[in-house]
Amino acid sequence: MKILYAANRFRGAHTDVGGAESGHADVLDLMKGRGHHVEVLTPAVTTAEPRGDIQFHVLDEPSLHRDTFTGPLARLCRRQAVDPWTFLSTRRAILAFRPDVVHFGNLFGLDFGPLAAARHTGVPTVFSVYDYWPCCPRETLLDHRERTCSRSGHGPWCIACLAASRHVGPWERLELAGRRERHARWLARFDRIVTLSDHSRDVMNRAGVPEAKLEVIPLLAPEPVGNASRGPRKGDILFVGWIQQRKGLAVVIEALPAILRAVPDATLTVVGESTEPEYERAVHRRIAELGVGGSVRFLGRLTRAETLRRMSDAWVLALPEQWQNVSPVILAEAFALGLPVVASRVGGVEELLEDGVSGHAVPADDPAAFARALAAVLDSPGGRASMSRAARDAVAKRRSPQRLADAWETLYREVASCPN
Repeated sequence: MKILYAANRFRGAHTDVGGAESGHADVLDLMKGRGHHVEVLTPAVTTAEPRGDIQFHVLDEPSLHRDTFTGPLARLCRRQAVDPWTFLSTRRAILAFRPDVVHFGNLFGLDFGPLAAARHTGVPTVFSVYDYWPCCPRETLLDHRERTCSRSGHGPWCIACLAASRHVGPWERLELAGRRERHARWLARFDRIVTLSDHSRDVMNRAGVPEAKLEVIPLLAPEPVGNASRGPRKGDILFVGWIQQRKGLAVVIEALPAILRAVPDATLTVVGESTEPEYERAVHRRIAELGVGGSVRFLGRLTRAETLRRMSDAWVLALPEQWQNVSPVILAEAFALGLPVVASRVGGVEELLEDGVSGHAVPADDPAAFARALAAVLDSPGGRASMSRAARDAVAKRRSPQRLADAWETLYREVASCPN
């Protein structure tokens, strides 16, 4: 089978990648391992060392990002959510490769031009939902007060959320007013939409996607890696993720004084870079105010292999997500390495993490709860060992490469056999 993978970014092609890009690339590798012919459609490669075993097709940037493309035609493209450049570059890639299926990953920052091109050429389509872009312009389901939105999809109420951080012009306000119906119309044209958790499936269903089109296939857990000669370092709390409000590093910082009172030799290691400079500055100010600077290390962005090695050496992972994360990639990675996790009780987290068994699930914005849960794991070698075994068992049962490869292969064959 020939499968074209399309996304706004891709691991092995771009440097600025996260969990969604890793998840999409993992599916590609599963199918490549099964002998299927795979190629990738994504914007121009930016990494200095792109994957040499994959054929990349260039997905042109949306014309709305081009300074020369303005006026009535630009406004028409915005209203219809179809861009001529993304449409034409996708059509060109499809005609060159002639895939049996096009599998779309993140389309955030793009539009539905690539889907329109696939429909136009008669190729069946699959869309993986890694965040809430299809039903939230901020992609997080967080409102302007940084609280979980109670609405079920796009609408004029989204203006307040966007206007809290930037200017929203009159044409964008008009576009937002009709976005719910427009996105529902386009989403209905995918042959199948895959979510990572039951929680995100329910969100998409409430946003108007028919239940018959939805399927849940979780993220792949990586093969265990790391330095086998070193065991986990007692007292080492690890945070991995973007330094931004929705990832919640500040919650763990607030929890540190209480943790240090219970476990004086505890340390917090932060792996990741900032995407929100103001938030990062606030985090560092708070570290100084609390007097915990000697217990916090910032390592910046590491390679995936280096990050997994750090996870192998850590005692516990802190996952203080402040949004309804579809299904954190880092959670599956931690469990595959036998690393217990203390996580926010949000999104699809508890579909893998069993509270008190493989880690702890606590309220998202409660530093005291994080402090109690993290200190409990740090202070109990026996409890930590039990959680480690439970974490490995959880991913082995639910997210093995064989199991997920079978699920994706079955889905592709079903979709490819349906008339478009």
